Amino acid sequence: MMSLRPIVIDDDNLVLGGNMRLRAIKELGMKEIPDDWVKKASELSDEEKRRFIIEDNLEFGEFDFDILANEWDENELVDWGIDILNNEYNPINKEKEIDGLETKNKCPNCGYEW
Repeated sequence: MMSLRPIVIDDDNLVLGGNMRLRAIKELGMKEIPDDWVKKASELSDEEKRRFIIEDNLEFGEFDFDILANEWDENELVDWGIDILNNEYNPINKEKEIDGLETKNKCPNCGYEW
């Protein structure tokens, strides 16, 4: 499963995506991570890295809205689906994306189905 959804790092080994997967690995006491569980995003520009960080966390991540409001461009965040003023994620057209698909799971916290 980890090779399908790897931990994504930049050239400085900063985790851009997969922080919780890395945390779980550490809590399991693993000392080494298989190479195919990690992907280096060397080709991304700084702007693309910032967008990746936000978009990787849209579905299941948690945001510190004070940090987002003060350190990120509000227009970009809104374009990516985050409503800074109301401190929430607004899944743009999410219903259209999953319309007609059979869902097997439902999140007990937010109701998202997959």
